[in-house]
Amino acid sequence: MKNNIADSINGEITQKILDLHLINNIKESNLKIKYLNAKTKFYENQIQLLKESKPLKFRKKALKQYYEQITEYEQKIKNNYKEIEEEFKSISQIHENIKS
Repeated sequence: MKNNIADSINGEITQKILDLHLINNIKESNLKIKYLNAKTKFYENQIQLLKESKPLKFRKKALKQYYEQITEYEQKIKNNYKEIEEEFKSISQIHENIKS
């Protein structure tokens, strides 16, 4: 009888520890999402600054660098959005694990 009670208590403790670990993972994912949002805003601001100081058409080399930088920043923004999507999927999966 005492063994069953001890096993039950140990099982509950183990479940609570797992739930706390999952909640901690959610908090980490939220922090990562905030970080990725900040990075995305930074790249958007960089693009805006580039557009405000766009080189004239006759400066071919500067214009080429301008378009390359914009393309690079846009690609980084896309990558950030993909990472954010993955984090949301991860959080969703963690919520499912907590419920079951």
